Amino acid sequence: FTAMNEPQCFYNESIAFFYNRSGKYLATEWNTVSKLVMGLGITVCIFIMLANLLVMVAIYVNRRFHFPIYYLMANLAAADFFAGLAYFYLMFNTGPNTRRLTVSTWLLRQGLIDTSLTASVANLLAIAIERHITVFRMQLHTRMSNRRVVVVIVVIWTMA
Repeated sequence: FTAMNEPQCFYNESIAFFYNRSGKYLATEWNTVSKLVMGLGITVCIFIMLANLLVMVAIYVNRRFHFPIYYLMANLAAADFFAGLAYFYLMFNTGPNTRRLTVSTWLLRQGLIDTSLTASVANLLAIAIERHITVFRMQLHTRMSNRRVVVVIVVIWTMA
């Protein structure tokens, strides 16, 4: 609030402005530990993306995996691939690079992470519920239709 009790907007400020006002430490230059963490983080992100891409391709190519549970697993792999992508983006916008972020890019960074992790957890929940129902009814495969799985997947991504 200003002196006249009018709300003030800080959307034109960089994230460094907000860090300085909150008293949090914001690195000004790269140190050895930060470089090591970034290098390891990028390596892990690439591995996560490649592994989940392989899962999605395997489910798409192999006709034995064309069942609703595997569609949910492919969607989990897609959410985890998206998480790897979000963290890859985070790796390049962390440390001293955080100073240059605008409010919009900081919100994008946080939104990507929140969306991917929410979708991943929601997929795990959907798979657990589907497996519980299938085991509880003593079936080998679920009675869930492909249409219902598509609806579940759309709901998961809409909620995320």
